[in-house]
Amino acid sequence: MRDLKQWEAAVQAAQATFGKLTHLVNVAGISEPGSAVDVDLDSWQRTIDINLNGTFNGCRVAIPAIAAANEPGAIVNIGSMLALRVGSGFAAYCASKAAVTALTKTIALDCAEKGLPIRANTVHPGAIRTPMFERYLEAMPGTHEEIEAMFAANHPMGRVGEAHEVVNAIVFLLSDQASFTTGVDFTVDGGGHFRS
Repeated sequence: MRDLKQWEAAVQAAQATFGKLTHLVNVAGISEPGSAVDVDLDSWQRTIDINLNGTFNGCRVAIPAIAAANEPGAIVNIGSMLALRVGSGFAAYCASKAAVTALTKTIALDCAEKGLPIRANTVHPGAIRTPMFERYLEAMPGTHEEIEAMFAANHPMGRVGEAHEVVNAIVFLLSDQASFTTGVDFTVDGGGHFRS
């Protein structure tokens, strides 16, 4: 994610395999704890590098390739409910995902104003049952049931989301059904972004 040359190689491989590149989903991300005062500086940099700089690098390399396909394209970047409603103790994660949100909106506007047929949107998951979520279950104090209940309580729908629910949002935003949708914050968080 952090190496521009690896992104260039990945885009070239996609073009060689499929003949063109029309869509990009930036989904890689990490979350490490720490407030602005006590976050480990290496952890801060690693989080910014993967979550923000990796997304930037992917978009920087993919946009010209998508434009060269001469057909409508789309980018979906993964943000977080915590980009819209921050949580204490995760300064780097919240900051990086909020920056991804602003970056995506800038890309959406730039592409539209330049007449490039590329839409860019951000999907903001809440607590979703993924390997990252499973690591939280192992690392945090309490039973798995107690920790999951704590996460579920952050969502008015009262549960943790499933990965396929995020995938459904991504697929929609990549599809022609979303052909007039760009620069949008699409939440998949059971209403969690409403909670303060």
